[in-house]
Amino acid sequence: MNFGSRFRNRFYSISIGFNFILILIVFIGAGYYTKLKTSQGETWRSDTAAANFQKQLQLKQWDYFEINDTFVNENCQLEYKILEYLDMSKKTPQICAATEAEDGAPSRNLHKEGIWEKRFQTVFFGEVLPMFPEAVFIDIGTQLGTYTIPVAALGKTTYSFEPVRRTVEFLRHSIALNNFNDRIHLYNYALMDSIYCVQITRPVSNPYLGRSIMTKTDDCNQKLDGVNVAVLDNLLPILKKDNVKQAILKIDIEGSEAKAILGGLKLFREIDIAVIQMEFHVIQSKMRDGTKEEGEIVMKFIEQMKEMGYKASPVVRQNKNSKWYAAKNVLSYDKLFKRPTDVLWHRLS
Repeated sequence: MNFGSRFRNRFYSISIGFNFILILIVFIGAGYYTKLKTSQGETWRSDTAAANFQKQLQLKQWDYFEINDTFVNENCQLEYKILEYLDMSKKTPQICAATEAEDGAPSRNLHKEGIWEKRFQTVFFGEVLPMFPEAVFIDIGTQLGTYTIPVAALGKTTYSFEPVRRTVEFLRHSIALNNFNDRIHLYNYALMDSIYCVQITRPVSNPYLGRSIMTKTDDCNQKLDGVNVAVLDNLLPILKKDNVKQAILKIDIEGSEAKAILGGLKLFREIDIAVIQMEFHVIQSKMRDGTKEEGEIVMKFIEQMKEMGYKASPVVRQNKNSKWYAAKNVLSYDKLFKRPTDVLWHRLS
């Protein structure tokens, strides 16, 4: 073989090797740059990359509790009275509330009565919570803290999720005023079934803080009210670190309840979630009037609850003389979608 042939062969070999390396770099680079920066963290075009990022996301706990005296004077002159009402504690914690114009019924009730959802809270605090003295509390859709604050007042550790920054302003002041910083772990995240871009929408007829709905969007480049998105499974490493074995969960997130639970199936396998109090009437409306995709998500959630052995009982039952978890109070799955009610998911008998 002459010198020219050897030179050409070596040149071709080098070219092929160089092209291969170049293609590899482009491929890796493409995988990296498909990552989209968004206001709530990061989201991905690739399902595989999204799943990997989802597993690695470390929840950042809210750590700013400096008190604004003007804010306190205008919004925080209230006491939350459910524990006093149930004769569970003589000390009533402080709570901050918005105006009725900004928040509707929840803040209106706080200003008038000092209690929100009295029927549901009578069952939750009077009957459910005392059954599980060692359980921590997970509050998804904390809103103004009408569950989180009194639970902490009873000495329990809570892990509370609230995505709306304006609502967090009220909540963080309530935490600081009661010196509950060591009991309440606050996370400014919306919990969904996976991590993607969301925007906050509110019904035109009911545009209040507590009616904030997290809607999936493809527009990941605009500022979306500072919404952070995570999945419930991202809480699992924190619970393990804190040596948590059992929890009670309350979830009220305007129809996204099924998605949030589906994003926490690993947590459900490793932590005993004894009871889930869930707002259910919006889920019912999604089954009746929602899209095909929304209906499929709800049915997937129901199947998972069955598989994990959960039964649903109404929070407010007809027979007051029976235990809330008694067999006579358990809803069959066909009634679950016909009877508008909040439900308690449990595995008790």
